[in-house]
Amino acid sequence: MTFHDYATIESLLNDTDIYTLIAECDAMLAQNPTELLRLLRSALSLSAHVLEHDKSALASQLAGRLYHHYESNADIRAFVDSITPPKNSLYPIRNGYDPLLPAGGMLVRLMKHGILLMGVKELSNGNILTWDRDNTLRIWRSDGRLIHILTGHQDYILGVIGLQNDRILSWDSYGLTQLWDSDGRLIRTLHEAHPNRVVVGCIKGAIELTNGHILSWYHKHKVLQLWDANGTKLAELVGHTAGVSQAQSLPDGRIFAWLNEHGINPDDAYSKIDFPMLDGWRVSENSNNTIIIYHPKIGKTIHTFYGDAPFTSVAVLDDVTIAGDILGRVLFLHWIADNQA
Repeated sequence: MTFHDYATIESLLNDTDIYTLIAECDAMLAQNPTELLRLLRSALSLSAHVLEHDKSALASQLAGRLYHHYESNADIRAFVDSITPPKNSLYPIRNGYDPLLPAGGMLVRLMKHGILLMGVKELSNGNILTWDRDNTLRIWRSDGRLIHILTGHQDYILGVIGLQNDRILSWDSYGLTQLWDSDGRLIRTLHEAHPNRVVVGCIKGAIELTNGHILSWYHKHKVLQLWDANGTKLAELVGHTAGVSQAQSLPDGRIFAWLNEHGINPDDAYSKIDFPMLDGWRVSENSNNTIIIYHPKIGKTIHTFYGDAPFTSVAVLDDVTIAGDILGRVLFLHWIADNQA
């Protein structure tokens, strides 16, 4: 028996179990201790907790753990190239970063933030925007290459929206609200930071209106603030008797806003979540280290992708899914469609 191609390993796993597969690898290592076998054994061991209950995850687990050695080891490169991922599954994109803990015990090329990834958003130009509890935003190309790091926030970032002309509006828990261009350059600070959140209140939300103006509202304020596209304040909208909970721009240009105390119950929002869609299926990140693809109507699970840490955010761009986990890692995953050759 040889472990030099993926089909052999997949066949043995389907006929037996992951622990039998690891034992076979150990036996071959004792007779022929090659670097390929050592790394395969390491990858299988790191993936055992997944493969013991979901054998269909073999392709993504091995690829995600062997990519680290793809350029430096010709045997690993040949093996990875032989992997045929199953249809209707998420498969890691090879972009120079480690999507999973690498085989061999090395972890040096994480595509990650500093502390905890808080959100992922696609910009209109196709780039990816992420933000983190380390007070930074990052702009990536869709292939996972880091382009810009946006610094300046003084506390963790609460919210981000993408604007026309690929501009970005972000705000943090101190109320600092900043407008950026698509190259990560600061255009203007709309609202200065104030460390006393109780007195001042941090920004709660913001939207872009159809005319390009920006509307924002704050936790402790009973007013909404209107800005032009360049961050110049135009007006304050007054009349509310309590803090504004949410606002929405209507098709005719009017603005609909409601209070924390009346109207829409925030808890009801969880039953109306607009989950990302991928090839007609819903996508959901979970705290148990998985991303689940499931049928939008009957809830049947179509596919499960397994990471090394709980996922905190996910975004879908055509056939590419970008996910952030609690370690601050950013994973770029390719969707293997049922009709894909």
